[in-house]
Parts: sequence; C-alpha cells; structure tokens
Amino acid sequence: YKGVRAFRALRMLRLLRLFKMGTFFEYLTVIRERYIPEGFLLLVTLFKIWGAFFLVNHYVACAWYALGLANDAKSWIIAADLQDADFGACYGNSLHWSLTQFTPATNNINPTGPEERTFAIGVIFLATGCFSSFVGAITNAVNRVRANEAKRNEQESRLRKFFNDRGLSVSLFMVIQNFGKKQKLYRRVIGEDSVEILRDIPESLKIVLREEMYKPTLASVRWLPESCDAGVMGKICMKAFSEHCADASQDIFLPGRSCDMAYVFCSGSLTYSRHSVVRVDLVGSANDVEAQTFNASRRQPIWVAQPALWTKWIHRGQMTSNACCVYSCVDGMLLALTTNRHDPA
Repeated sequence: YKGVRAFRALRMLRLLRLFKMGTFFEYLTVIRERYIPEGFLLLVTLFKIWGAFFLVNHYVACAWYALGLANDAKSWIIAADLQDADFGACYGNSLHWSLTQFTPATNNINPTGPEERTFAIGVIFLATGCFSSFVGAITNAVNRVRANEAKRNEQESRLRKFFNDRGLSVSLFMVIQNFGKKQKLYRRVIGEDSVEILRDIPESLKIVLREEMYKPTLASVRWLPESCDAGVMGKICMKAFSEHCADASQDIFLPGRSCDMAYVFCSGSLTYSRHSVVRVDLVGSANDVEAQTFNASRRQPIWVAQPALWTKWIHRGQMTSNACCVYSCVDGMLLALTTNRHDPA
C-alpha cells in the first residue's frame, strides 16, 4: 500500500514540468487579464487583505495564549477563569483579545503582569500601523474599481448623447457599445511606450532590452542569413522594430491601404477576412465573408505582409483582433538602411 502511494506521489511530480516550461503561469496570467471580471478581482483582493489581517492576528493570539500559559501563578487565563477551559475556548478568547487591539472594539480580558502588559503595549504599536494599512488597502481597491466604473459610465453616456443629437442609427450604436463592453472584459496589455521609466534608460541598456524583446522573433524568419552576426541583429531590433498593442475588436489593418511594414503577432487571437472593401458587421447583418482565425504566441509568432519589406504592398484583407494582443511592426525602410550600412568585412 505504501508503495502504491509513493508511486502516485511520483506521478504527481510530473506536473512540475508545467512550472519548468512556464506555460502554466502564462495561462494563469492570460485568464486573469482577459476573462476574469474586475469585480471578481476586487473580491479576491479583499479576501487576500482579510486573510493577511487574520494571519497577523492569529500569530498575535498564539503568542498571547503562550504568554498566559507561561505564568501559572498569575496570568490573564487565571484572571478570566479559563484555567480549566479547553484549547478552543482559550484560543477563541485569545483571538478575540488580539482582534480588539487591531480594531476599535472592547473585551473583558486585560494583562495582569508586567510581561503581559509589555506585550500588550507592543501589540498596540503594531496594530496602529497594520490597521491603517489594511483599511487603506481596502479603500484604495474599492475606490479604484468605482473610479473605473464611473469613467466607463460617463463615456457610455457621452456616446449615447452623441448618437441622439445626430440621429444616428441604433445598429451602429450597438456595435460601438459592444466594442466598449469588450474593452471592459479584455484589459489592455502594457506596452513599452506606456512604461515611463523605459523612456529614460540609457541607449546601451535600451539596446539590450530590445534584443531580448525581438531577437527570438527575428530568429524565426527564413529570409535572414545565417551568417548575420549579433551586432546586426541588435541594430535591426533597435531601429526597425516597434511594439504595438491592440484591444479587442480593433482593426490592425484594412483592405486597400498601402503597407510599408511587416507585422509580427506574438500573442492573442486574430481574424483575417479577405475582401476588397472595408466591412463592419452591424447587428442583424449577414456576414458572407470568409474569415480565418489565428492564435499567436511568443513561441510561435505569426508573420504577416512580409513582402512589404522589399516591394510595394497593398492589403487585400482586414485583420481584426479578437482579444488584447501584442504585435510588432518591422519597418521596411529602416530595415534596408540598417542592413545596407553593415559591412560584412
């Protein structure tokens, strides 16, 4: 029987391969950022705060209970007539005393000796900072959600007034409103331009950053010569690449538009529709356009419009993001200038 249990435990260790590859944490991040509502995340945050608050009080209660047991002659346990009580009753009274030190509440348990009074004074100093931090964290979390919700309601009210003042169609309003709802569910990915500290770092450090960001993507193409050294690849990553983020239902490019860059999609789900004119599927309209859906990842990036790096290119279809996605653009002119300046000798 013990051998069977040991064998099952070894089989459970196979799950650790998920942590080695990192895919498990990537999936958790995607689920949290794209599919979990903000209200549920607020509830989880509140549970985490209250859990930390209870954990601190648990340790204080255990120390208070141990201090009462250490003195058999005179202690708070004897003063409260709990010397014959079981562990549950003593721990409950000790936890109650600890909670009253952290919150504006009362209890009938008081320190009786110098050791207990010194401990109680220390707990009061600890509770002064902890309680303020817990209340501040809860207030900030709730206010952040309220502010975001108020901003969205104001935007939706302005949109409704905009359509009412101009007598625009209800079907178009519903499409735009649906786009706004998708933005609520799929939170925007943080781009390089939105991180202020990255704008002020030295250029040498920015080159290293760009290389780590774009080198795996650049290494996946077939048109780059194998003899290309690391210096040229670093210059290409620094000069020719640029990162962009797209929200759900946002158009990446439209048909009939000229293109001078290639697109590299590293995350998210996208839909490509091949047609010659710009189309928007209004509510209740028929969709007779053939569409293909692609799922991109950093391990398997998707390159689109690569011929635009060498020749004149015009888009023949429409690419739309189904959820928040991160993609890079490779400028054909900057790529040509960077590679032409390279001397193989």
